[in-house]
Amino acid sequence: MSSISLAIDTALQGLITNQTAADTTAQNIANMNNTNYSRQVADIAATTPLDVDNLQMGTGSYISDIERIRDVYLDRQIWTELQNQGMWSVINSTMQSLEVIFPEITNSSASGINSQLTAFWNAWSTLAANPGSAADKNAVYSTALSLSQLIQQTYTSLVGLQYNLNQQVSDTIDTINSDLNQIASLNKQIITIKNLGQQPNDLLDQMDGVINNLSSLLNVNIINMPDGSFNVYLQGNNLVNDGSVNQLTTVTDQKNPRFYDVGLEQYTNATTDITQDIQNGQLAGMLQSRDSEVENARLQLDNLASSLIYAVNEFQTSSATSVPFFTGTGADSIAVNPALQNGTNILASSNQGNVATLIANIQDKFLNSFVMSGSNLAPSGITSATPLSTLLGNNDTGYLTLSDGTGNSLTVNYNSTMTIGTLVQAINAQDPTRFTAIYNDTNHEFFLASDGPITMAEFDNNSPGNALLNDLNLVETQISAAPVNFTETTNSALQMLYSTNMPYPFSKTPTPPPAPLAATWLNQAFNLDTAITDSGSINFTTNYGTITGTGIWNDNETLNQTANLLNFYGVKGSFNVNDQKFHFNMGPQTVGASVVANTLIPFTMEDKTGNLTQVMRLTGDLTFGGAYNSLVGGLSADAANATSNLNEYNTAVTQLQTEQNNIKAVNEAQEEQLAQQYQQAYDASTKVLEILDEMMDTLISMGQTTTTITTDMSS
Repeated sequence: MSSISLAIDTALQGLITNQTAADTTAQNIANMNNTNYSRQVADIAATTPLDVDNLQMGTGSYISDIERIRDVYLDRQIWTELQNQGMWSVINSTMQSLEVIFPEITNSSASGINSQLTAFWNAWSTLAANPGSAADKNAVYSTALSLSQLIQQTYTSLVGLQYNLNQQVSDTIDTINSDLNQIASLNKQIITIKNLGQQPNDLLDQMDGVINNLSSLLNVNIINMPDGSFNVYLQGNNLVNDGSVNQLTTVTDQKNPRFYDVGLEQYTNATTDITQDIQNGQLAGMLQSRDSEVENARLQLDNLASSLIYAVNEFQTSSATSVPFFTGTGADSIAVNPALQNGTNILASSNQGNVATLIANIQDKFLNSFVMSGSNLAPSGITSATPLSTLLGNNDTGYLTLSDGTGNSLTVNYNSTMTIGTLVQAINAQDPTRFTAIYNDTNHEFFLASDGPITMAEFDNNSPGNALLNDLNLVETQISAAPVNFTETTNSALQMLYSTNMPYPFSKTPTPPPAPLAATWLNQAFNLDTAITDSGSINFTTNYGTITGTGIWNDNETLNQTANLLNFYGVKGSFNVNDQKFHFNMGPQTVGASVVANTLIPFTMEDKTGNLTQVMRLTGDLTFGGAYNSLVGGLSADAANATSNLNEYNTAVTQLQTEQNNIKAVNEAQEEQLAQQYQQAYDASTKVLEILDEMMDTLISMGQTTTTITTDMSS
C-alpha cells in the first residue's frame, strides 16, 4: 500500500535532482571562456520503482551521469593534424629566417651574394680589357673582399640558425617531458575518481589540453585505457603508462657532435637514441630544419666558396712567382689574400695569355669536374715554358678535339715548336666561355675547366698514339667541391689514411701505415658535415656508355675502400688528407674504331641508393654560375612548399576544432533555457512538498481527532 512518505521522498528526490542539474548548468556558464572546457550535461533518469499492491510505483529521479559533450573521434583527428601543423610551423618559420639570410629567395634582384658574384665576375672582365690597370686590379680586390666577407657572414648566420634550432630541440624535449609528467599525474587522479564510480570530467578537460599541446610537439599515439587513463606511445616506445613516465633526453650524435639527438630514458636506466622515430610535430620540424633545410644551404654555400677558392687560385698561381688570390678552405674562412697588396699583385696576364679573361669565364664552368694532370709533373721538369718537342720529339704535329656536349667540337692544332704555354693559349683562343685552360707552374699541373662534360681526343699526325695526353698525365677528374672534414679520433689515424699508391696532390712523403688500412671511417666518431646512411650504391657511367656499372658500399668500409669503389671500372680514387677531398680520376680510353687509348671521356657518379656522393661533396654538373642560383631556387621551392603545407594544416586544424567547438562549447542561451527548466521542475517539486505537507498535517489532525473520540467513548 502506498504511503504519503513515499510521495514525500519522491518529491525530495526531484528537488535534489533538479538542484544538481542546475548546478551543472551554472558550471557550464562559469566556464564559457575556458577553451579546454567541454560542456557538461546532467543525465536525469528515473529511480528504481517499488512494487506496491502489484503496481510499479515510481520513486522519483536521480542524476545517472554528468556527461562531457565532445566527439572523441574528432579529438584523434585533431591530434593528428596538430602534429602536421606543428612540424610545418617550425619549417615555415625556418624558411622565413632563411629568406632573411638569402634575400634573393623573395626578390631575385635583391642585394646579396648573387649580386656580389656578378660584380666579382664583371670586375675580372673589366680587368681583362686592360690587364695592367692598377685601378681595375684594385676594383677586383675590392669586389672580392666584399664577396668573401658576405659569404662568411652568411655562413655564420646559417650556423647560428642551426644552433638556435639545436637549443630549441633541447627546450622542446623539456616541454615534452613536462607534458608527459602532467599526463601521468592526471592519470593517477582519474583512476582514483573512476574507482569511486564518479566522472572526472574536469580532469579529462585538463588531459585534453595537455594532449593537444603534446601532439603539436611530437608524433605520439594516445591510447585510452579501460580504467580511464591515457597511455602515450612514440613509434612503439612507451612514454606514459598509467602513472609512470619514460622521459626523453638529449644525446650527442656520435657522427655530428655539434648537435643534439633525441634519446629515451627507459626504466632500466638505459638511454636509447630514438631520433629516427621523431617523424612529426614541432620537434621533427626542428630536426628537419636543422639537419636538412639549413644544413643543405650551408653545405651548398660551402661547396661554392671552396670551389671558388680552388679554381681562382688554380689560375692565379699559374705563375711560379704569383700568390694565391684567396685564403681559407671554405665559406667559413674564405678571405682575400693580404699578399695581393690591394690588388697590386694580382696576376692578370702571363706567358699563357690573359689570365683575367680566364677567371672571368670561370662562372660558366663545372664546380668540381675537370681535365687535369693526375700527378705532379715537377719530377719531369715540365713548366709552361717547356717546348712540346721535349714531349713529342721534333717535327711532330697533331691536333686535339674538345667537346663539352653543348656544341660543335673544337679543334686545337699543335706542333713541336709550341710550348705548353702556347698550347694553353691555343685552347683558350677557341671559346673561353666553353673551355678555359692553364698550366700551373706552382703546382706543376695542367688544368682545363669547361661548361659541360669534357671529351678530349688526341690525334698525332706523325706517331699515332696518345703521347701528349700521357706525357701531361691528363685524366678526367672529379674532386670534392669542399673539404669533407674527416677528423678521426683514434691513434695513428692520419697515418692509416696514407697509402703508398695515392696519386697527386699528395705533397708529403706517405708514412707507412702501422697496419693494413682496416679502420672504418663512415661509422666512427668524426666530424663529417653530412650524416651518412648505413649503406647504398653509386651508379657509374661514361658519356659514350662504353662503361657502366654500380658500386656497392656500406658504412663499415675503410677510407681506401670507399675511394676505390669504382676501381673495377677504371676509376682511380683517393682521399687527400691535406685538402680533405676525394679525387676520382679516369685516364684515356679507347673509343670507337680507334686501336689506341687516345680519348678522355667524362664519367658520372650518382647515388642510386644512400647519400655517399653528398657526403663526399661531389656536385655533378653544377656550375659556378648555377650553384648559387640552385641554392636559392631550392630554398625558394622549399619555402613555397612549407607555406602551402602550413596553410593546408592550419585550415584542417581550424575546421576540426570548429566542429569540436560546435559540439563542446557552452551556449549561453541554451544553458539559460535549461536553467529555467530545472528551476521550474525544482519549484514544482517544492509545491508538491507543500501539498504533501498539508496532507500530512491533515492526517496528523485526523489522528488526533480520532484519539479524542475514542477516549470520550471509553469514558
